[in-house]
Amino acid sequence: HVVGGDRAGGNRALDQLAGSLEGALVSLRMERDLMGRVLQGMREGILLLDREGRVALANPALREMLLLGADVGGKAPIEVIRHAELKRILDEATSTAEPLSAEMEIGDLKPRRLLVHAAALPDESGGVLAVFVDVTDLRRLENLRRDFVANVSHELRTPVASVRSAAETLRRAVETQPEAAGDFIEIIERNAERLQRLIEDLLDLS
Repeated sequence: HVVGGDRAGGNRALDQLAGSLEGALVSLRMERDLMGRVLQGMREGILLLDREGRVALANPALREMLLLGADVGGKAPIEVIRHAELKRILDEATSTAEPLSAEMEIGDLKPRRLLVHAAALPDESGGVLAVFVDVTDLRRLENLRRDFVANVSHELRTPVASVRSAAETLRRAVETQPEAAGDFIEIIERNAERLQRLIEDLLDLS
């Protein structure tokens, strides 16, 4: 009876262990599937290199940004991307403990400007994780804003200078040539109207 009881107890322990392992595997599969869906849905590009510096993961967003095929796994980044600046970023991230950020231009069939955040993985697995953010539209808008401010400044400078010049001349003309005062008042009024139109355009654009 003792032997039978020990055997039954051992079987129960094995069943419990098997149940625990099965539960752990289900949990791991759920976490893996969730992580896969997150990586699939991200707009940011994700590049994971293993400790040998080869591509362990490249999500769809990254493959779209860099026009990569689906068969990039196991290859060196320079083989599939062929971009010297990216190689420099990844090499620097591999050799330093500090994360780094840099911008790079991709100028092939789909010119883009990408902001890259890269960092070496802290655990014993080694490797590098790089996140790519497409800032092409953001930089384009920043350039448009700079050009717009420069153009507006130029457009405002002319009527302001005309108003100031006419006002200074009018002050002197009131004493020496009162009959010419009307001409300078007209200049001031005309340029004041131009300034008003420019301000209204600015408000419309804003």
